[in-house]
Amino acid sequence: MSKRIIVVASAVAAIGAFALGVHAETGGKLRFNVENDAGAVMTGLQIASASGGSWKSVDLDQAHVKTGDSAAARVKGVGRECLYNVRADFQGRPALEQDGVDLCDLDAGTLVLKD
Repeated sequence: MSKRIIVVASAVAAIGAFALGVHAETGGKLRFNVENDAGAVMTGLQIASASGGSWKSVDLDQAHVKTGDSAAARVKGVGRECLYNVRADFQGRPALEQDGVDLCDLDAGTLVLKD
């Protein structure tokens, strides 16, 4: 069974990035939504720089995100890089992990967690 994390950027951000032909920098913080479509309650989300580094917890506006629900996510103190590894933890099932997610393109968009 394939496990995936799908990135859906907001239309405005995608059009803006396309028009400018550049990626936005993180500016030290990120904001996005997380949609849980993984079939289990999400209990946590972390990111780590794709170039190496330790996992950093993502602040969610709810402690547990049920299947079909979304949560607002915030990360402060990130570098100016764009590529991050993402790991989502769940109750009663293994974590989902995706390497090399472009969080600059995701800023203010939606990260969809899907099995």
